[in-house]
Amino acid sequence: MARTQVILFLLAQMILGALFLYSGIVKMLEPKEFLQSIEAYRLVLYEVAWLTAYYLPPLEILVGLGVFIRQWRRACASLIAVMMLIFTTALILAWARGLDINCGCFGASSEASNYWIVLGRDLILLFLAITVAIYADTKASRLFTKKFVAGASAKPTLETN
Repeated sequence: MARTQVILFLLAQMILGALFLYSGIVKMLEPKEFLQSIEAYRLVLYEVAWLTAYYLPPLEILVGLGVFIRQWRRACASLIAVMMLIFTTALILAWARGLDINCGCFGASSEASNYWIVLGRDLILLFLAITVAIYADTKASRLFTKKFVAGASAKPTLETN
C-alpha cells in the first residue's frame, strides 16, 4: 500500500474518531439542550427523543474510541456510517419541511443550521466512515496498530555495551 494511502486512511480514522468523541462528550455534558435539538426535528415521540438524548452520546464516544482499536474498527466505522445515514435523513426531512433548527450535532447552539454546510459535512463523514469500514483490516490499518499502538506500549529495555 502506498504511503499516501496509509496517510489518507489514518487521517480518515483520526477525523472520524475525534469528531465522534468530541460530539459525544459535548452532548453528554448538556443532555437537556441536546434533547431540545432532537425535539426540534419533530420526528419522534418525546420518550424516544429522551432515550436518544441520554444514550446516543455514550454510543458516539464508544464508536469514536472504537475506530482506534483494530478489533473494533470495522464494526464501529460501520455503525458510524449507519448513524450518519440516519442523521442525514433527519436533516433532509427537517430541511424539506422548512424547519429552522439547530442540528444539535455538536451540542446546543442558538444559530439555525445552514443546511448546505451541515449536509456537506454529514456526507463527508459518511464517506470517511465507509472508507474506514472498507479498509479496516488492510495494511494501513495494521501498520497504524503496530507502529503507534504497539510501539506506545512496548517495554523499554536497558542496553549495555
